Amino acid sequence: MSEQKWRIWLQTLIRRVREIIRDEDLHYRLIALIAAVFLWFFAGGQGRLAIKEQVFSVPVKVINLPSDLTLINEPGEIRVVVRGLTTALARAERDLSAQVDLAYAQEGEANYPVDLKTPRGVDVVSVTPRTVNLITERILEKKFNVNLGIVGLPENFGFRNLTPKPNQVTIRGPRSQVERVTSAVAYVTLSGGTQGLGGSYPVRALDQEGRGVEGIEIDPAYVQVEFQQFEETSVQISLPVVPQFTGELPAGQQLWRTVITPYSLLVTATETAAQEVKQLLTAPISLTGLTEGEHVRNVAIIIPDGVQAVDQPTAVVTLTIVKVSQFQEQPLEEQQSETEEEELPEPETQSPDSEIESPGSEDSETYFWGD
Repeated sequence: MSEQKWRIWLQTLIRRVREIIRDEDLHYRLIALIAAVFLWFFAGGQGRLAIKEQVFSVPVKVINLPSDLTLINEPGEIRVVVRGLTTALARAERDLSAQVDLAYAQEGEANYPVDLKTPRGVDVVSVTPRTVNLITERILEKKFNVNLGIVGLPENFGFRNLTPKPNQVTIRGPRSQVERVTSAVAYVTLSGGTQGLGGSYPVRALDQEGRGVEGIEIDPAYVQVEFQQFEETSVQISLPVVPQFTGELPAGQQLWRTVITPYSLLVTATETAAQEVKQLLTAPISLTGLTEGEHVRNVAIIIPDGVQAVDQPTAVVTLTIVKVSQFQEQPLEEQQSETEEEELPEPETQSPDSEIESPGSEDSETYFWGD
């Protein structure tokens, strides 16, 4: 191509470009072109913004729980399937929330609907489950005197002024848990020597078998204990073990026989305590709800101030319950005639002369002081 032709072609091209730039409809054409590319890229499924489904596990939150109720179980999570653009699904992962409103809940077990909140731009495909099963219980409060469990008391040592401050705590929690509590105990670890001791000790709630009860609040959680430890002459004596009972048997039931193993416990006591302490009481045994038959309870033996157990301070108490309703409901004439043939057995308590081996060990490390 000659130089003249090349120059003409270039001038024509420049003139054409100038005409296109000066065209008033150029920006509309550019917008249409960009929109066409956008639709082809994303609506065709090749871009990141394609519509799709995604599964989320959403934790369920409980709201408006009445102040006098507590939850026994947690609502857990629900499975949510949503559909939307990729950007909307990214927001959904952050903004999805589920809650259960317990404003009108009553004590007991019930199913409650789940309220799911979703962000804009997503559609809910499915929710599993749509209801959650929750158990609520009344919150109960009870006051207990604090007993002291003494651990590691050296032989021939005693102590003075062993009193927790405060001497009473409040236990609060679900009704079923609080009703299991029979005592509150603070365990104090001792060391040898004549010295003043003291410190702050945690309080534990125990059931009638001496096991810890969880899921409750103890106020205050710690008690202060101060006392003087000293060496004292001691003697060994055997003290009878006497069961303590709380509650009442159902109508028509009678406690016929009580067997205690061991019947007596070998202890080491200071001379003062040996003169004052004549028997050892067990932790309270509840009679409430017991019916005809044999019932076995493992209970702690409460060791009073100045006494140290040689054997393990626990006892097995066997209760025999019999029915008496048939004797009470018949007419007097029928009772008198039947009594001549068969009499209701008299209630029994195990005799001290019964041959029973003590299950305790030679040494004991934990002793209980309290009411």
